[in-house]
Amino acid sequence: MGEMLIRKLKKADTEKFYEFFTALSERTKYFFHPHPFDRETAEKLCNERDKNTVRFVVIIDEKIAGYGFLWNLNNDFPSLGICIRDDFQGKGIGKGLVEYLINFAKKKDKKGLVLTVYKDNENAISLYQKYGFEIERVIYSMRLKF
Repeated sequence: MGEMLIRKLKKADTEKFYEFFTALSERTKYFFHPHPFDRETAEKLCNERDKNTVRFVVIIDEKIAGYGFLWNLNNDFPSLGICIRDDFQGKGIGKGLVEYLINFAKKKDKKGLVLTVYKDNENAISLYQKYGFEIERVIYSMRLKF
């Protein structure tokens, strides 16, 4: 595995970002789905100019190996989200990205971060707890089918 570079998502990333989306397994998309994973969304996010959201990518061997964001930056406790491409999971990339996002939030004088994680996503929960995230409450996702 090559060197890990974390930088802001930019306009020129559109194709690589879409390729990142297509490399995600159904399991990964089940756990991480703040938006659709189509070309239109990749383009929209790469061109986004929202001062309350910041998006970062982890580049390894010229591929996007991970993606993370902070949104609600105008809030004392912005929301954090990360996603690691399946073929790069278990290599410490999530750890590096979480550390990067925490440090970014601290530099912006935020009071902390919040996130949502599924109860059955043990790997993510374990990672977040290593950084001091604590479970505040459990939320049930409910569905009515017709």
